Amino acid sequence: MGSLLAEDQIPDAVICRDAVDLESASLPVGCRVVAIFSSPRVRQLAVQTAVVTLLSVHAGLLAYAATRHSPTLNEPGHLVAGLAMWEFSRFEVYRVNPPLTRLVAALPVLAAGYEMDWSRFYAGPGARPEFLLGADFIKANGVRSLRLFTIARWACIPFSLVGGVFCFLWGRELYGAAAGLASLALWCLDPNVLAHAELITPDAAVTAFGIGASYAFWRWLKAPIWGRAAVAGLLLGLAQLSKMSWLLLFGLWPLLWLIWRATERPHPSRNTRRQIGQLAAILLLGLYVLNLGYLFDGTFTPLKDFAFVSKALAGEDRDGHGGNRFAGTWLGEVPAPLPRQYLLGFDAQKRDFEDFAQLSYLRGKWKDGGWWYYYLYGCLVKVPHGTQALLLLAAGLTLLRPGNTSWRDEIILLAPPVALFALVSSQTEFSHHFRYVLPSLGLLLIFLGKPFLGSYYPRSAEGAIPRRQVGTEVQEHDKVQRLLVHGLFRCQDGDEQGVYERRLRRTAVHRAG
Repeated sequence: MGSLLAEDQIPDAVICRDAVDLESASLPVGCRVVAIFSSPRVRQLAVQTAVVTLLSVHAGLLAYAATRHSPTLNEPGHLVAGLAMWEFSRFEVYRVNPPLTRLVAALPVLAAGYEMDWSRFYAGPGARPEFLLGADFIKANGVRSLRLFTIARWACIPFSLVGGVFCFLWGRELYGAAAGLASLALWCLDPNVLAHAELITPDAAVTAFGIGASYAFWRWLKAPIWGRAAVAGLLLGLAQLSKMSWLLLFGLWPLLWLIWRATERPHPSRNTRRQIGQLAAILLLGLYVLNLGYLFDGTFTPLKDFAFVSKALAGEDRDGHGGNRFAGTWLGEVPAPLPRQYLLGFDAQKRDFEDFAQLSYLRGKWKDGGWWYYYLYGCLVKVPHGTQALLLLAAGLTLLRPGNTSWRDEIILLAPPVALFALVSSQTEFSHHFRYVLPSLGLLLIFLGKPFLGSYYPRSAEGAIPRRQVGTEVQEHDKVQRLLVHGLFRCQDGDEQGVYERRLRRTAVHRAG
């Protein structure tokens, strides 16, 4: 009589390809093929091939689109701002955005050579000379400027590839390899990502580094060691150097750490003081990388020495020369730990949110001001319906089958995009540009891989995945020598240290001698 060996009696180290002698075992040809593809090495190779293929297709689409589409309104200004930084070490041009992407975009243009008339550059409180300089760049280079924009765009493609890699890594560790590949495919083929990743504007880069920073922070929470803290701090700094969107992480991460610690079971570990030190180091390293990107230009300038233009920073008594609500107070003596042009850029952007000179448009209506639901409506009309369906399915699985994944992990994943989306939607002075919430969409693509989690596959009444059983001989010794070969495998979550493991569900028939 045969007895069914329980799944948990077979060690994870036992691999089908090692236990089953495909040449001598009396198995059908189809089962031999299944056994080969059940090999972890073969599966790993298949996953790696899929990742490389998706990223290659993504890069090809971006490279081709960069040659077909004319420069957007903002691209000339970004390019001349990058050239100004390389040529003169000046950060005033397009200061409402940090410099990382345009520094990279300007490199091939510097190598190829260009013509430029800088005579219309001007500085002063709230100055925005980039649009005049961008027009002068196109005028000076003529038709050749189109070629220069193309090579500048090509230089920025790696930012999007990095974002795809982070999508795959985090999706794989949370939900398994299939989910990681699904998230990567969504990133590589999403029309909003493709539309912005082909440009030299910073939206794709800040989305990519926002994913990377959040992923590194989550890994640090899972295993708070100094190496992971350093990676999280570095990626936080790169996210800040891309765009100001993720400035909120400096306040959100300490809050998420408190939630993580408060919900740790069976009880929080005793290394609280060390974790506080590491968290502070993460934030300080991010701030250091931000200042480094500006070459520490104007870092630690006292607040009283700035000429602001927004009501929030200049006060109500501002005039054409700017103002400063901190002048004459003790706060005015405090040195700002930010680059001078970064803070002035934040101030100029804040002025736009307070008093924008252009009307907003939505569904046939023009309005002086905006709508709080503008970006929600944008999601309905600009995000593919298949992506929307996956979001509903992932949310439904979270509510109906919460035990399959850790809610703590998903809090770390979902809190940043929700917070950013809410913050942007609350700025109702104007409603423009769906790209403002693109960083939120990037992180949600990882959550959309959840329906591909292996544990959601249908099971039989006994709790096992239905499959045909094929008997093989097993010897009554210390090791199982024969296993039933099956065609389905599933990828499970990582352990507490965030290490991703693959396990095969195996069943063997023990034949009495």
